[in-house]
Formats: sequence, structure tokens, C-alpha cells
Amino acid sequence: LVLAIVGLGLVTPAADAGPGFVRSLTVTGTAASMYPAFDAATTRYAVTTDATTGGTLTVTAATTDPAGHVWVDGVPASGPTQVTGLSAGDEVSVIIDDAAGRTPYSVMYLPNGFPKLTVTTPTSALAPQLVALTLNGFEAPVNGVSLPAFEAIVDRNGVPVYAAATGQQTLDLRQQPSGELTVSRATTAAGHTGTALVTLDDQMAEASRLDVKAPLTNTDGHDAVKLADGSTILLGYE
Repeated sequence: LVLAIVGLGLVTPAADAGPGFVRSLTVTGTAASMYPAFDAATTRYAVTTDATTGGTLTVTAATTDPAGHVWVDGVPASGPTQVTGLSAGDEVSVIIDDAAGRTPYSVMYLPNGFPKLTVTTPTSALAPQLVALTLNGFEAPVNGVSLPAFEAIVDRNGVPVYAAATGQQTLDLRQQPSGELTVSRATTAAGHTGTALVTLDDQMAEASRLDVKAPLTNTDGHDAVKLADGSTILLGYE
């Protein structure tokens, strides 16, 4: 995953289905919505969900090539296929094989409440790397319930390769000059307030935490730098 962020993106071109042939892919389900709109040359998609989606989607993929074949999660499909037991971050595999060749597509099942992302700049005008985001409404709780917040790493179509629900204080998911991935999350250090700088491993699990040194007690979450020489710069907000 870390290498993917600094390398080329994960979207690989796919040919059109060939003269006179058309490919299609739709995903439906309770409160489910796929994005972006299907294009044969775009291989990765995401589906927004809520608590009622229940880990169940109906995938309909086809090609008008009469000699074509479709597989959903490795099983031959000739019509709508129900996929069950999905959890946040799972991906449904869809393969279409026709006159244009064989193309693998994937559809990520997003965490409950993850928003549908829209790209406003043509992807042709953007470098192909991935983008790290912390999605947060910064709103006061409504009836005691906070709005959902997420960490995500997305491709240039806004489709995540990683997405996870997180806390309201989470900020600044990024790749550091050291090459490491970090994010600011609520501190757990005794006598401290604010956030801690969390370094993530290649499975996106916490590897280490850093807080400002006493007498400072509040590590600011808006910015921190881990340099290639091993040193770290934190901001204390007092």
C-alpha cells in the first residue's frame, strides 16, 4: 500500500468491448449506490452503504458480445448475482471476457455512512498517484450522536483502496518525507490533551505514537513532519 501511494495509481486501462459490443456493470442494494458511473476503461468502483445495507449487494455485469463471459467473485454469472456477507473494505471481483479481452473490475463495499465522492477536475489533468484524506464534518453532535468520520486513501476517481471509520479528532492522514504513513488521532498519554502523531504499518495498524514533551501537554493535530533522517517535528498547542 505504501508503495502504491508513491507509484502509479491502481486504475489500469481497459479496451472498449469491441465494435458493436457494449459492457455494463451495475450494483444495487438497500441504500447502496455505486460510483463513479461505469466506464469500460475504469476498473475500480465503490458502493456507499448504511446500516440497512446489511452486507448484501446485487451485481449485474454483462457484455453484448454473444461469445462473452462474466464472473462475479469467481462464479460464472449470466444475470443479477447476489453477494452476501460483505463487510467494510471487502471488494467484489467482476471479470468480463469478450472480444476486447479479459478485464478484471472490482467494487469496494464502503463503511457505513462513507460519502459518495465526486471528482471535479478531469482525471486526465491529474498525476496518477493516490490521495490520503481524513473526511470529517467538524460538526457538533446531533442529539448526542457525532457525524461519521473516516480515514481514506483514494484513487483519482475518489474510489478508496483503504477506508475506515475513525474518531472526530482524527486529522492529517499523509505520507511523510520519511516514506511512512502517519495520522493524528486522539492522545492516550496521561496528562496530555489534543492528539498524538500515530505512525501506521503496512497493514494500516498503529505502529507507534508520539506526543510533545513536557512541559508541553497538547500535541496539535494540524501538522507534523517525520524527516528522512529519523527526526520528527511536532507542534505544541498551548
